[in-house]
Amino acid sequence: MSATLPNSPTLMPGPLASPQAEQLPHGLRGLLAYRFSWDSLWPWLALSLGSLIVLGILYHLWKKYKNRPSKPVAPELPFLTLERQLHALLPPQPFSGKPGTQYFFELSMLFRQFLELSSGVQATDLTLQELKEPLRRKSSLSRETTEEVIKFLERCDYVKFAGIPADLAEAQASHTQVLQWVRYLRPRRLESEGQ
Repeated sequence: MSATLPNSPTLMPGPLASPQAEQLPHGLRGLLAYRFSWDSLWPWLALSLGSLIVLGILYHLWKKYKNRPSKPVAPELPFLTLERQLHALLPPQPFSGKPGTQYFFELSMLFRQFLELSSGVQATDLTLQELKEPLRRKSSLSRETTEEVIKFLERCDYVKFAGIPADLAEAQASHTQVLQWVRYLRPRRLESEGQ
């Protein structure tokens, strides 16, 4: 049972759609039927769909940017790596005891690796006695400089293994001398890269 009021939407049947409903204090007239129209809804749907498409494209571009391959980094040449390590190796302060002997061992080992790369002699695998003859034959250093290198390696072995004391001034002078030998032994094509 439904009642209609003049100039009002049609009342839907329900518990409040009765003549008594008009007498309610708040003026409730029951459930009203409104016609559904796509004309007012389609712009919102188009705007929502367009926003989703734009967000999807932006997300795709962001993922593509984030997952792009990185530029390949050329590996550093072993000569330059060893030279950088030699520059970074500084005598410990205070220079006494085990840190001092360890410094001479590390300086000697880095220089032996450099000799190995530059001359082809297995300097890190040989004892000093085994190294002397191949170093004299294959080194690109002059005869006098080769003898100085052998004396330096001998001194490093004495400090490390025999416990003969060395001071900070000797360590700094040895470091400077090794850097000079390294600059001379470095291949000429690396001159511009190592500066």
